[in-house]
Amino acid sequence: QGHATMAAIDNDEAAALRAREDKVRAQLDLLAKASDEATQKKHGDLVRAELRAMEDIVDMLAESGTCAGGDVAGHRERVLKLQESARAAIVQSRRSISSRAERARAELLAGASARPEDADALKGAQEVTNTLLRARQLMATEVSRAEATLNTLQQSTQRMERTVED
Repeated sequence: QGHATMAAIDNDEAAALRAREDKVRAQLDLLAKASDEATQKKHGDLVRAELRAMEDIVDMLAESGTCAGGDVAGHRERVLKLQESARAAIVQSRRSISSRAERARAELLAGASARPEDADALKGAQEVTNTLLRARQLMATEVSRAEATLNTLQQSTQRMERTVED
């Protein structure tokens, strides 16, 4: 009966993983389409939180021992693919935001010689550009950190799989 109870818990956790996966996919679409930094941060934070929760669920399933090893590996693989998709969505959003700022800046520069009152707008565009450059650097750092974490996770998974095989 205890084994049946654990299997039922595993089924509940697997269902929770699927629900979280759907939620992450919806947030990834919104993240990729983000047109400003605040929206990008909001959806990026939600995606990261959901992915961490999914990792915790997969770890719990692995520790329970009642979930088939292949199922755990499949769950881990889906989480890894979602993490890759999150990185791609962030890059796409960053490019969109940067492109929009560059277009606005170019428009301001083109009209700056004709209208001196646009000096404030030009200064604002430069500030936005500088902010985007700083955000880009922070994002690059975050991506590097996430890649290092992913590599560590993959190495741990391989070690665990070798241990199970032995």
